[in-house]
Amino acid sequence: MKLEYVTVDTIKAGMKEVVTRFGDEAVLLKTLKEGARYRLLVAHGGDKNDARDHYPQPIPAQTESTVDKDSPLSLADMDLVTGQRRQARPLTLATTRLTPSSAQSIKNLVRDESALAEKPLRRRRSRSVGANPSPARSMRRLRRHPESTALLSFLDTTGLANVFRTQLLPTLAETPAEQSLFDSLADIVCGQLPRCVDVDLSRSLHILSGGYGTGKTSMAFKMAQQINAHEAGRAIVVNYARNQESSWTTSAILGARLGVDVLPASSASELAAIVLEKQSAHLLLIDVSSDSEEDLVGLREDFPKALFHLVAPSDACLSNLQRLARAYTWDSLMITRLDSPSFSWSVYQVLSETQIPLSLGSRDSSLEAPIVVVSVTQLRGLLETVLNSARSESALGRSMAHEAGLSRVMKSH
Repeated sequence: MKLEYVTVDTIKAGMKEVVTRFGDEAVLLKTLKEGARYRLLVAHGGDKNDARDHYPQPIPAQTESTVDKDSPLSLADMDLVTGQRRQARPLTLATTRLTPSSAQSIKNLVRDESALAEKPLRRRRSRSVGANPSPARSMRRLRRHPESTALLSFLDTTGLANVFRTQLLPTLAETPAEQSLFDSLADIVCGQLPRCVDVDLSRSLHILSGGYGTGKTSMAFKMAQQINAHEAGRAIVVNYARNQESSWTTSAILGARLGVDVLPASSASELAAIVLEKQSAHLLLIDVSSDSEEDLVGLREDFPKALFHLVAPSDACLSNLQRLARAYTWDSLMITRLDSPSFSWSVYQVLSETQIPLSLGSRDSSLEAPIVVVSVTQLRGLLETVLNSARSESALGRSMAHEAGLSRVMKSH
């Protein structure tokens, strides 16, 4: 095992030089910026020409018990955090096609793990929306409800958009006085949410896109890690970015840390070459480091059989999420940061408007945490947590006001 620095003009050019000189088994350990150039610290087993002299015959596949500890390390073999070799895992089905039965077993694994995350909730049937009365009449009727002041204050403080508010209030005004407005709001909002769909893992190409900072890279690696835990080596992450210098290093380090193979692609032609080579035996998760219309339209034209997933955090910005959701036809919406303490109406509003099917999500920032299935039940749980908190604060305020009134009455006597 040798360590060597390679000085290059760009990271992309450097990776190509490393592969050419040392082979596919070389691993990038560190990237250093020196002026306009880069120094790459590479671990390798020697020059490819030397390797042919020492190993004239193909090396047979080795199991975990017979692996040579001094053999060259691939990117997935080394943990860059600890610097230690990863414990080898047997690669099964590495060159076989993804069969319907194996795809189904992977889907079941995801579903079984995510079921633990769903909070059991009492489902309520939302009332159907009939002919809407005038806004003024609806508001007069709504204000007669004993919880109206508290609920309207909650809607103001949580930033409910006027368009969504106008849609909800007429139906909300029909709530009987004996029923909680907060419960009724949960019924109405969640009654408009779309269904949850399985991510079809028999399809070998999945493209994840979204705004910057939405967590799509983490989502891709979490999916790959969970799939590979069931079928080692099956899922590969492809970092698709026009500017590989700014994104490849992060993806390469994540891949090495998690034991997930990751490949770079800076153009549609490079991505097409990877897909042509890998899709028959692997499941490719394309992490698109752009949300530009040109890139997404081009990818849809070049890869018509791919499934496109929009990735958004639970506390997403409304305007950007609306722009992406309305611009294209998405196969599913994946929601990250389900454990965020911040609440936003954006995801609920966009889902209600576009009816993009729900699919997967993440509820823990840790890269080792499993992905989960995101259902209407789970989104209702997030909403009810915020509603119950607002209702409790309102009840506390009324109680304190009542006690203050009694105190004033007693003092007057």
